[in-house]
Amino acid sequence: MKNMNYTYINTSKSQADYKERRTRDNKDEKIVGEFLINYFYPTFTTTATRNEDKETQIQGLDVTATDETGYTYTIDEKAATRWAGRNLQTFAHEISSIDVTGREYDGWLLDFHSASDYLVEVWIDGVNTTDGRIYDYKNITDATVVLIKKKDLWDYLKRKNINSGSLRELGERLRNFNMYSDYYNGFKVTVQQSCQERAANILIPRDTLINTIGKYAVQIKDFKPVVIRK
Repeated sequence: MKNMNYTYINTSKSQADYKERRTRDNKDEKIVGEFLINYFYPTFTTTATRNEDKETQIQGLDVTATDETGYTYTIDEKAATRWAGRNLQTFAHEISSIDVTGREYDGWLLDFHSASDYLVEVWIDGVNTTDGRIYDYKNITDATVVLIKKKDLWDYLKRKNINSGSLRELGERLRNFNMYSDYYNGFKVTVQQSCQERAANILIPRDTLINTIGKYAVQIKDFKPVVIRK
């Protein structure tokens, strides 16, 4: 995408905040990954191998799993860790962000060259820490996890007359006019105002992701998985 000029200023403080958030997010992602390897993947796969190569992770491949039929899932994991314990009823799918130079780039929803065919999306509904943070995978006491084929997600969005070009344009417009949100064919699109990357996201309801788009879903409460969609 072309470079855009925006009205915000990249200060050293904002860059430091960005690095701090990314460090926390990376730690949280590793913890959630361990949780999934222990409690989610064993419910439908015979093997699940986590990719440790950073370059491949950047390309959107976190886990390769195989089920009892020999079918292989290439998976990109997404977790709403910043909303842990808040009973979140949507999931934010990233349309675009801006880097430290102000250049806009596509988010993971629009990454059509990703190395993975599936998404695993995680809502963390319960934690056993007083501050709501997760420091270990055993801090997660209640989570709902859905397996989504990326093609099914886009087929659903296309049926709702939502396309990648219009999503990009809406994200740009929200940032250019310093707007927090707008609606696109019934779906809320937001821009993170407090973060340097100012990510634009389309919010898709949790119930839709689990019961309409998803292929398989599990609730894991007190470390006991229960299949809620298969």
